[in-house]
Amino acid sequence: MSKSSSWHPRIAAMVLMAIAPVGHGLANEAATEPGGPINHFDCAAAYRTLSVGSPYLPGFFVMFVAAPRGGYAERMYRRETPPEEMLSNDRIDEEIEERYRARMQALEDGTETIEDVIGDVHICDAQYGHEPTWTGGMGEDG
Repeated sequence: MSKSSSWHPRIAAMVLMAIAPVGHGLANEAATEPGGPINHFDCAAAYRTLSVGSPYLPGFFVMFVAAPRGGYAERMYRRETPPEEMLSNDRIDEEIEERYRARMQALEDGTETIEDVIGDVHICDAQYGHEPTWTGGMGEDG
């Protein structure tokens, strides 16, 4: 068996873990971490920030974990927001982009650390019923 063919089951498993369907309405429940729930736009921005803000995570992380979970946060906004309160598609993209840029600037300025981003990502994971996002050991005590 070639080395490359042994990766297919692993990649498939990662994809399933990253995009597995979860229960509805979890984003409105209190998070298990201090600070309570984080809104969907902030979650989408946190996932994007983690994927871009950490040069130590491998490329498959972005493709199979962070991007799908960021998209999930956006879909949850669309699912839970009444039509009369829904922002336009362009405005949704702008909201997420503004929050992402602010977090990246905070990382650059040193007013926030990648551990802060990881903490928020894990709060979002809990809100959505996901397993904690793998971070390659970053942000873990030890």
